[in-house]
Amino acid sequence: MVTNIKSTMHISGFLYILKGAKLCFKKGNKRYLILPFFINIIVYTIGLYFLFGSTTAYLNDVFNNHIHEYLSWLSWIVIPIVNIILFIIVIYFFTTIALTIGSPFFTSLAMNVQEDLTQEKFTDSSFKDTLK
Repeated sequence: MVTNIKSTMHISGFLYILKGAKLCFKKGNKRYLILPFFINIIVYTIGLYFLFGSTTAYLNDVFNNHIHEYLSWLSWIVIPIVNIILFIIVIYFFTTIALTIGSPFFTSLAMNVQEDLTQEKFTDSSFKDTLK
């Protein structure tokens, strides 16, 4: 009996994600998702292209010119590890940039979704009113 309740809770929790996706992809809300999506794709693509191109070329140069030949086998270990670490750092950094670029669009999306759910016009308040 208890397992059925837990599985029902997981299913209903997943259904909330689907309901939220339906709200985001309604006719008037799509425009707030498309532009940040394409900006993010462009930022990530450019950043990762330059990162991996320059890093791999630099590390190959270091291993070919500055490391003794008997240690050249280390390049097979070091280059992928450095690339994975840099990938994690760059993704974290670009996620911050992407969310900063997309935040005005996400604010407008949130206002539209709130208007759809409550059927009331959203009143925009000033920063001073928010602090009260």
